[in-house]
Amino acid sequence: MNPTNEVSPMPDVTPGPIVVETPVHRSATKKNGLIILLVITTLLGLGAAGYMYMNSKVVKKECDNKCEETVKEVIVEKKVALPVTKVGWVMVANSQCNAGMQIPDRNTVYVDGELSRTWRASNRQREEGDVNPLMGKMRNLFSVSLLSDDDASGFIPGLVTVQCGDNKDKYTLATLITDYKKYLDEQNIQMTEFGGVKYTDKGAVTMWGKTVQKINVEYNTAVDASKYDAYLYVTDEHIYLVSSLSHSTNDKVKADLGTIFNSLVFFD
Repeated sequence: MNPTNEVSPMPDVTPGPIVVETPVHRSATKKNGLIILLVITTLLGLGAAGYMYMNSKVVKKECDNKCEETVKEVIVEKKVALPVTKVGWVMVANSQCNAGMQIPDRNTVYVDGELSRTWRASNRQREEGDVNPLMGKMRNLFSVSLLSDDDASGFIPGLVTVQCGDNKDKYTLATLITDYKKYLDEQNIQMTEFGGVKYTDKGAVTMWGKTVQKINVEYNTAVDASKYDAYLYVTDEHIYLVSSLSHSTNDKVKADLGTIFNSLVFFD
């Protein structure tokens, strides 16, 4: 199948110091919000904690004690060809995934009532345990989120997640697609009481200058229903699962999220 171009708009937005955020799920209670966040992070493979700021340098995460709670941050003095960033934006990178994204710097604050949110990058590693075989192979989690330290509602203004792992099993795109669909089928069984998980294979598309597979995922819970697109990509060194999610209706937030998502670069 010939890939189709799948490129979201990349507006040339000049970052401003303050943006008013208008969430669409503010009426949800904190309890329901936490349920939503748990379901979302289960599907996207992203934990609800462990966020950190990163500078525009390449950052490497090294795990101590078999990658338990403590991680050691090391600034890697490695020169790589990074794309030119927009004014007021910085490049963040993950060495395990060998990938990077551009995000607004800390001076860009999004104000929503009493909450102040900023874009933050996170490097985490899923702990070993009873997980789906594919997710066990994609244990490295590289994400960018629009967050506030004081918000526990489960409302997600913007989130881009890159899951990756070493391609030790010599995956092709076709075999990665097969295993990912098996994972979604398992999730559907586990979440039956909430309404289940559905997916639609959209075929091969062109994103980030690469041929990737797009799969639309829809999940339903007792308090929320959401959709997101998952993108699968394979290199000789890594396997990737990329996704983006937003509950925001704010034009500035959505524009910045699109720019972040489109800025993803693979260094393989």
